[in-house]
Order: sequence, then structure tokens, then C-alpha cells
Amino acid sequence: MQQACHQKEFPRSAVVIGGGIGGLSVASILAKEGVETVIIEKNESLGGMAGGFYRGGIHFQLGCNVSGPVSKGGILLRFLDYFGITQRTGIQKLDENGCIRIVSTSGEILIPAGIKNLEDFLTSLYPNDKTTIINFFQNIQKITTSLTGLNISKTINDSSLAEKEVILLTKPVEESLNEVKNPVVKEILSLFWRFTGTPPELLPMSLYAPVFTSFVEGPCFLDGRKLVRAIEEKFLSWGGKKVVLSEVDKIIANTDRIEGVKTSNGEFYPADTVISTLHPAITYKLINNEECNKIQRRIARAGETSGVFVAYFKAKTPKLEENRWTILTNDGKKKQFDLTTDKSFDDTGICIFCSRMEKNDEVMIRAHLFVPFELFDAWKNSISGRRGKEYEEMKDKMASNIAEKIKKAFPREFENLTCIDKVTTLTIRDYLGNPGGAFGILRSARRLGLATCGWKTPVKGLWQGGQSALYPGVVGTIETSFLIAGEIFGKNYHRDFFN
Repeated sequence: MQQACHQKEFPRSAVVIGGGIGGLSVASILAKEGVETVIIEKNESLGGMAGGFYRGGIHFQLGCNVSGPVSKGGILLRFLDYFGITQRTGIQKLDENGCIRIVSTSGEILIPAGIKNLEDFLTSLYPNDKTTIINFFQNIQKITTSLTGLNISKTINDSSLAEKEVILLTKPVEESLNEVKNPVVKEILSLFWRFTGTPPELLPMSLYAPVFTSFVEGPCFLDGRKLVRAIEEKFLSWGGKKVVLSEVDKIIANTDRIEGVKTSNGEFYPADTVISTLHPAITYKLINNEECNKIQRRIARAGETSGVFVAYFKAKTPKLEENRWTILTNDGKKKQFDLTTDKSFDDTGICIFCSRMEKNDEVMIRAHLFVPFELFDAWKNSISGRRGKEYEEMKDKMASNIAEKIKKAFPREFENLTCIDKVTTLTIRDYLGNPGGAFGILRSARRLGLATCGWKTPVKGLWQGGQSALYPGVVGTIETSFLIAGEIFGKNYHRDFFN
């Protein structure tokens, strides 16, 4: 009866490639709907960046500290309610009066939560830019309401859109802020590009608007481990199966119809539906299909997001502001990367997040910044643990530079600041299986048609999930999962969850 109603050929079995938050989300929806579902993950546990990693008995968080919105009716809260795990994820709403702190030589600013709150805050603080600030927020609102089912590519190519609307959607963030006089205002309004991996001079407004709205409207602290554990338990309780320490070697299709996947150890998993949450360039390498080969070449031309360097410190502090992002900026002034000076590596600002360590009274400070992927070209063909002395020295120098800037910005807050680990974009590349940056395909306004690959593929039964399909981050990845499920089952998840 349900099948006739939706006129859909529902899957009987599915394989999800990749067990990060995107893979877990879509696999759990399928299992909940009664589909026999298997997750295949190359690492020893599920969760990906959201779950983080352990080293020396210490848990290191890679992603999923801050997300949004968690306000009543918000995307994330509805997602958690759908799975019945809201009370199990350690979710905490951030301080609405100061969810993000910006520190520069000009002073310190606490960014309030809420679209209207932030607009009022900025117009009162910077009256000379009032008109341009109001225009920017109006444009954000226009874009978020104009995206057809969050299908950015479809919306941009919609013939009914006026030319000025298309220009608005494709305009880079930095260009949209050209008329803003105060550099601090520019820094605040372009702040959330850091959650996309694409710099504001390239990032199109169509991709920035949903990210901006998501983080400003009701941001929250989210414990990635608890989130992953809760979803995984639900997935298994609905009959889902997981296969870890196994890597998919080939996606098998016959006359453009999915038959299953084969792993590198020769195991075959039959399925009429395959959802890959790998980077699209990797997905399309796994299947021998002419149309997929064309898409793969197109993706290669799009480029990759920025590289990432993360340094983890421990310290004793009498005054800890937990669960708040702090961003050290240089007043919007661009700097060249120079490996020979102590002023290297801070072109984009340093993002800092503090959390209490589990076994003592110390805190962990996670500091990350975006660096050109080319910075690591000398080691791009190497593997983790075998990159040599010069690579380790470079990491030590970068971490030392970050530590000095933290001490300078907060001379009284941290005692005994000690670096305990360092992660480069190469480590993240190897961990996630991404060919480039940590955020997937580069979202460039110049090549938006290349970047918005979407979740549909030319092969019936094959879907592309993960953060490259829609937009990066936890919320973007989750939205993609529900959109794929909506296409498969004929349910309007977009209406039910995201309006």
C-alpha cells in the first residue's frame, strides 16, 4: 500500500560506505524504515571526525563541538527527536549573549546568538555601517528561503529566477561585504566561512547563507562521542549491521543498476541501494560507469577546501569558559604564509575551543587554523607515522607559534600551557579518505556548477551522501541524509524536518 501511494520502488537492502555522522544518519533512517542495512567503515569504530580519536588514554575531539540550531523547532533538535536520542547527547545551548568570542588587537567582542539579536547588536555598535548590515541580513534571509529543497544547483539554474537573484546566490561573501566600512564588521559577518573550509573571497552566498543561519540561530555545544554512540545504538537496535576495519574496493552495477559492493578482502555485500559518504572523487572511482567518469573529471577541476592544522594543549586555568569558540584574528589584515618567521600560519585567525579533561583538573585547548594544502606538498604521497623529521619539526614550530599567540592573548587565563598532540590536514585526509581538505569539494563561486554535485548519481540505486553533497558540517551532512531518504521513500523529510 505504501509503495503504491508513493509510486516508489523501495529498497530491500542497502550498503552505506563510511561510518561517519553522515553514514550513521542515513543508515539509521533506512534501518528505521525496515531496510536491511550494512555500514562498512575502514576505521575500527564509527563516528569519523564527530567521534574524534583516543591517543595515550586521552580523547581528542576533531569536530562536532559547536553546531546549531538547537532552538525549539530547529533542524538539529528535530533530528535528535526523530531518533529519540535528544536526552542522551549531552547537548547544551550556548550562551546567547556571547556564543563566540573574537579577540584582536582592537579588543574583544562577544557575538550574541540569534539572527535578529546579531543584527541589532551590530547596527547599534557600528551605526556607520547600519544600512549595509541590514542589507546583508536581508540577503541571508532571501537566500535561505529561495533554495528549492536545499538543491542549490537546481535553484541557480531555475529559469524563473530573475538575473539579480542568480547574482545574489552566486556572489562571493567577500564581494557581498564590499560596501562595509569597518573591518571588524566584515570579520564578524564572514566569520562562519571557517565551518566550510572555503575562504570568503571564493565562498558563494548560496552556500554561506545556510551555514551562517545554522550557527547564528540557536548554536549549541554537542558532544560528538555521545551523539555517535546514541545513533549507533539505535541503528543496531533497528537491525542494522556494521562492518569495521574493512574498505570498499568496488561498487558493482549491472546495466546501470546497483548490485552491491566488494571490499578489498574480497567480501561481496549484495544490495539494491548503495549510499557512499566518501568524497565524491573517491565514490566515482569505485564504479566503472561512463557518466560517473565524466562527473569524476568535473569534480577534479573544482579543487579542494583549505588544509587544516590542529594543535591540542593542556593547561591549568583558574578561569575556564567552557564550550565557547574564541577566534584570534589580525583585524582582517591579510598575511602571507612564511615558514621562516614566527608570524606564520595565522592568515585566517586561530580558532580556539576549551573543554574540561576527563581525568584531572586540567583543560584541553583545541586550536586550529586553515593553511594552504600546498604547505604539505612535500609529504602528500607519504602515510601517517612515516613522514620524517622535517615534517615533525614543522608541526612543532606551528604548534609553538600558536601557543605564543594564545599566551599573548590570554596572559592570565592559562597556566603551564603544554602541547600534547598535533594533527595536520594530511592526517585528516588519511583518516577520512579525502583526497584534499577536511571539508570536501571546494565551494567556489567561480565554479559553483562543479562544486554542487548533489546527492543523486547517474546510476540507479547509487547515492552520494556526506558533506560534499550539500554543504559541510554536522547539520549539512545530516540534512543530506534526510534528503536522500526522502528521495528513496517518497517522504517529504525537507518539509517535516527543515521548514
